[in-house]
Amino acid sequence: MDSVRLIYRVLSGDASDEEKAQLDNWIRQSDENGEEYLNIKLLLENRSVEDDSNVGFTEGLSGIKRKAAKRKYHAVVVMAIKYLVIFAVLFFLLSLIYRARVSKGKNSDVGNLSWHSEFSPCVFDRVKEYI
Repeated sequence: MDSVRLIYRVLSGDASDEEKAQLDNWIRQSDENGEEYLNIKLLLENRSVEDDSNVGFTEGLSGIKRKAAKRKYHAVVVMAIKYLVIFAVLFFLLSLIYRARVSKGKNSDVGNLSWHSEFSPCVFDRVKEYI
């Protein structure tokens, strides 16, 4: 069945349990499917049955575009916040390791500290050494 028809049937309440499950599976298949579902849902929620004039259509389409842009902006902001939190946690952990090394007398002179650029698979073992 066409995805638009399936979404319409589910949102209008005419879908069977099998069709609802089929729509859920389709949405979970990819982010694009989820976005398409939200866009079609937005269109169906904002359509006007009584108003068939072009003015109403244009205003409705503008409103839908604004809502879709707002949803995309919100997704970008959430992603940026996630990366910021990850960066803050990493910075905090590195500063804890640095303080532990300095307070135990290892490399207490800041000029003697060195950073190894190669990645070690035993990062946690090294952290335990310094704590």
